[in-house]
Amino acid sequence: MKVNRKLFLEEVLKTRGNRGDQYCRYSGLNYNFDWCAIFTSYIMREVAGIKDFPKSTSCTQIKNSPFAIPKVNRSFKTAEVGDIILFELNNNTSDGPEHIGIVTENNNGIISVLEGNTGNSDYNKSYVSVYTYSIDNTALDCIIDMSDFFTDEPIQNTEKPVIKSSETQMREVFKKIKELLLSIEI
Repeated sequence: MKVNRKLFLEEVLKTRGNRGDQYCRYSGLNYNFDWCAIFTSYIMREVAGIKDFPKSTSCTQIKNSPFAIPKVNRSFKTAEVGDIILFELNNNTSDGPEHIGIVTENNNGIISVLEGNTGNSDYNKSYVSVYTYSIDNTALDCIIDMSDFFTDEPIQNTEKPVIKSSETQMREVFKKIKELLLSIEI
């Protein structure tokens, strides 16, 4: 089942300002490393429900994973909400990408990306934020096309609901489930 891009975007934008401790706990490691990759893994696996997405603390491992390899391209112009974008920050392509994020918008060649581990070089003070980039930015390494998992179409519920509930009630349920998941130490 595909995830509706609009609902996904609403949920992931709520992570802005979060610090890395909950994502680092999700990885099972201490909170003192570059956590952009595990943030992206968490969002794709736990929020989007894509369990095949690699659970990794390494941008390079994600890019080179069997999951990603057939989906990797450099079509920045066609990037959509939910696509993964990797960054080559040190101009040395032989060591793999150094940063990763999730596309939240592509507007006439300007891509907005939700990124973990930003805003401070101290891992313990960095946070989740949205940054914008021109598609011509040389730091952009590649895109992992996630279009097989997302849709712009409204999600049709084929099951008969036991109780009709409003969208607000459903969001509250998802919020409580997310809080419970984040409170569990792995």
